Amino acid sequence: MALSESIHGSVATPRIYVDYIQYAKAIGYVDRYICGNVANFPVEDGSVWDFDPTNMNRYYHDGINPAGNFHFQVRFKNYDASPENKQWSLFLETINYYGILGHSMGTQCREGIGLNIVNSYMYNDSQQLGESMFTSSQVAGIVGDAMSCSNDVGFSMYEIIKPGGYSENNNWSRYGLFFYKQAEQQSQAPFSTNEYLDLGCLTAGRYFDFPHNANLSMNIKHTYDGVKSKRTQGGSDLTEIKYTKPNWGNLPAWEHIDVSSYTNPEDYFVKENYSRVTNTSRRSWDLTFSYLQKDDTFPKKSGNNILGEYLSAYDSFDDAGAGKINMNLVNNFIGLTMGGQIPFLLQPDKTKKDFCMCKLQKNGVSIQQSAPDLYTCKLSFVEVW
Repeated sequence: MALSESIHGSVATPRIYVDYIQYAKAIGYVDRYICGNVANFPVEDGSVWDFDPTNMNRYYHDGINPAGNFHFQVRFKNYDASPENKQWSLFLETINYYGILGHSMGTQCREGIGLNIVNSYMYNDSQQLGESMFTSSQVAGIVGDAMSCSNDVGFSMYEIIKPGGYSENNNWSRYGLFFYKQAEQQSQAPFSTNEYLDLGCLTAGRYFDFPHNANLSMNIKHTYDGVKSKRTQGGSDLTEIKYTKPNWGNLPAWEHIDVSSYTNPEDYFVKENYSRVTNTSRRSWDLTFSYLQKDDTFPKKSGNNILGEYLSAYDSFDDAGAGKINMNLVNNFIGLTMGGQIPFLLQPDKTKKDFCMCKLQKNGVSIQQSAPDLYTCKLSFVEVW
């Protein structure tokens, strides 16, 4: 389903995108980063996983690796675990989205250099790079072309239709994104040294849909907390601008442009660059959700709850040995964002092309029981940069 671009501040059924890399960093479970085939950055550079789209970097290919790709990986601390950390491996398999926030890949369409992104789960370091090393997943475009990012500029988001491929023998210990010239993964010639990627940040994790719409009564605010005014004794007003919403490279935040119609892909800078005239306010939402079912609010049981595993036999997320459960507010959203204090992505209406990076304004969440097995939850989202 294509997302509607007619927003008008609408809030319906929100979708939350929780970044697993930020959660792993918060609990100290990232072992190292791997920045592969890049000439101008250290191998262990992890800035692309910092969840900061304003930190735009240009990654030049080293031009020598026969695999012919840029790749950015995160290795977790279960890579040499003995016994294997099966729970973390299963947790990684619940990743159901990935995205690129802040990029200009559309400018690299010239001369037939298509770009194909492979989303991969990987084993330990002892295996050689190849098809046996990783499992790529079937994807669909949320924002952008699911098969290629070569026509997109700004940001792109993808849904993973079939996660990592459940198997009792899996011990996924790394996750990464591979950028290839063409759809044929291993058979393509490498990039040359003058070819590059402009990237802000990469994100991968699990999206969580609220079970129904927010209540009709809500507050939506646009504030300029970085703009302060003071009146002098003479009656004049002095205004100091400390900060406003930053751009992502040459474009405003959350700008998405299809440049396939341009003969010269860089022409979009002239015709569609609104970075000097865009809205720069900070948005916030005070939302209330009533009549939440218990399965949508709390985990089924408190013991041995591992935030869900993916069982291929049922093509669903499940709790080991406890019967089918729903993704719930407490575990999937509140738990993975540490009470909403780790930044996450908010889509106020999952059918609209409207995104923001948010935190919750208050540490923790209050849930009230309004009727037997029915609950009310109030959440205050504030945009962060």
